[in-house]
Amino acid sequence: MNLWCNVGRRLCLAALLLALATPLTAADESRIPVFVRGVAATDGWTDPSAERSDSAKDLIHHVQSSYRKHIRHTDAERDGAIVIEVVERHMEWRTMVLTVRVTAGEFQTEFTSRDMAWRECALKVVKKIDDWAQANAHRLIATR
Repeated sequence: MNLWCNVGRRLCLAALLLALATPLTAADESRIPVFVRGVAATDGWTDPSAERSDSAKDLIHHVQSSYRKHIRHTDAERDGAIVIEVVERHMEWRTMVLTVRVTAGEFQTEFTSRDMAWRECALKVVKKIDDWAQANAHRLIATR
């Protein structure tokens, strides 16, 4: 009986390692890679703003969500066809405002969202970027 337990454990471990080593699926590869700048150091410098870092983490969370159809998160800036950077976040009366800069090759634009919660602001910005990526997919794929 002990022999079967060891064999079962080894098979489970082998299956787990195989699953982890599996490359991105074709569906993942067809989505446009996005890097979010702000959580990690940029050129060796860290961002002193905890607020921007929090929003960057929220952006990463929403980009990684399975319901994003046209974009996917990447951990390396050099792999991102789109780079998102938190520019500003502030409050206007009772509304939170998040502004991000999107860079794709030489092109730059900004997206802004307003909501009652920072995480919802990040979600709205990511939805806008996902829609924008769909509309500009042919150009974004060419920059990769």
